[in-house]
Amino acid sequence: MSCLSVLKAWWRTLFDLVVIAILFILFLGLVIAERVGSIVRRGFYCDDSSIRFPAKPSTVPAEALVTVGILLVLFVLIGGNLWERFVSHKSKPGKQFHPCGAESQSCLIPYWIVRICYEFRWYLVGYLITLIITDAGKIVVGRLRPNFMDVCDPDFSLFNCTDPYGNPRYVQDYVCRGDNSTVAASRVSWPSGHSSMSAYAFIFLALYLSCVRSTYQRSAFKLMLMLFSFMLALLVGLSRISDNKHHPTDVLSGWIIGGAVAFVVVYFNLRYFGELKSDQGGSEQYQAMEESQKVDKKIPQNNA
Repeated sequence: MSCLSVLKAWWRTLFDLVVIAILFILFLGLVIAERVGSIVRRGFYCDDSSIRFPAKPSTVPAEALVTVGILLVLFVLIGGNLWERFVSHKSKPGKQFHPCGAESQSCLIPYWIVRICYEFRWYLVGYLITLIITDAGKIVVGRLRPNFMDVCDPDFSLFNCTDPYGNPRYVQDYVCRGDNSTVAASRVSWPSGHSSMSAYAFIFLALYLSCVRSTYQRSAFKLMLMLFSFMLALLVGLSRISDNKHHPTDVLSGWIIGGAVAFVVVYFNLRYFGELKSDQGGSEQYQAMEESQKVDKKIPQNNA
């Protein structure tokens, strides 16, 4: 592999890491803004039954959802590549990536490890994009959660629910007596973060198994994993409705956002790596690996 190809591969990898870091910083900024509250301070009608549900704890905590989403995807990525390398032998044992150039034998990375890093990198990029879109929607829209009245506990003695003609009045001059952080969280209902995160993680997994991984091709195990992924995304979203955290349209919007990002990531990025043909539009890292394999074949092996 030429020096120029090595530099291109390393530069591309460094650029991707910088992009991930920027996305993560942007996400943290949105999280801080969300804790403070939405940009739009929405009012309410006193007789609005859609925001009068009792507050309940979450069936699926956000921390557990993130942990399961990352660990489950990592399990499938690592398991699929290990299976191809050591069991099905679809990945040739001799395939290695030369990050220091073909002339250097001191730093060799097995090809299946490079695949895992490449695939998981794109998963992280899509995950962060999903979170950014979701949090931006929460802050800008500022929709009240179904449990808003219970969490806010407004002082009804400070305002009138009807106008002088007896018609329902849109109340904006209210004061919440509830905890400030909890009240701020009750103002960011749309879209559902749990639904978008679960949809992205589990639909990504299902699409990945269907379109990229040949390891599980035509197997009942592959079908089971795909159905299990869709079921998890569905159950997480429905739990947000039963927990009075989101309106049905919040959950539906979250599913659409997560599913759309997962579709884009798999079909427009990972599919090139899965085709195993750099001449069909693969990444620069993959082209560098392919070139290193061609150089390996030209280097004579020393006899012991």
